[in-house]
Amino acid sequence: MIFFGSKASKIGQTDIPGIFCEHCGTQNKTRLTVFGKYAHIYWIPFFPVGKKAVAECQHCMRTTAEEGFSPALREKYESIKANFKAPFTHWILSIGLAAVVLLITVIGFFKEEDPRRALLHQDLQAMQVGAAESDTLGKQLSGLFSIAIVDELHPESFSFLTKTSGNKQLILIKIPDLKKVEKTAREELFGIMDQVITAIDSTHSKSIYLGVHGKFNMMMVKTPTGQDSDNIVSEDPLYDFYGEKPVAAK
Repeated sequence: MIFFGSKASKIGQTDIPGIFCEHCGTQNKTRLTVFGKYAHIYWIPFFPVGKKAVAECQHCMRTTAEEGFSPALREKYESIKANFKAPFTHWILSIGLAAVVLLITVIGFFKEEDPRRALLHQDLQAMQVGAAESDTLGKQLSGLFSIAIVDELHPESFSFLTKTSGNKQLILIKIPDLKKVEKTAREELFGIMDQVITAIDSTHSKSIYLGVHGKFNMMMVKTPTGQDSDNIVSEDPLYDFYGEKPVAAK
């Protein structure tokens, strides 16, 4: 459960000359206290959401909420309201989140990118619906998947690309409607894919690197070292198909 709401804290105080107390009639004894309202999540201030003021007569100590201000007092308050600024503490959660985003951005900027990522993404972009004519394995997989996969996923819309490197076999499949398959049912989908792949002689004795891309991102990955399935999964295990990561020059 997320606890959120709004609170207020004092952000300023000033005496207001020329104002008569409507309770005791004393002039020049009105003190204005301004409170800054802020939204919070788990009681941590997120951002300011306005101000409210309270007037107090220093003679009779009668207090008046902003809603009960006289026209003269309201005019005075409106003329100085902008002088009361919300403190940075009312932005503390926003500042913290911005700092985290900035830190992630900076780390990402200086982090050395694995060159194998570019190779994988080139292959992902090269996928074709039904596989290219030159991709014999891809064409075989396309034909078998049209039989083995339920019509709800529209197997005719699947894109394929396969590559072989030594005893390694890369199989990339794009299934635009993969989100329709519940996470728990994707284990069954892995099983169907295994059956389809092993039904093709050319995949025997190969280490299979299988990446299944949804509409926008990688959602299923299976390699000799394990498998993963979620709405977003890491594609890093597929990098091993392209060889070992190059050692950065010192």
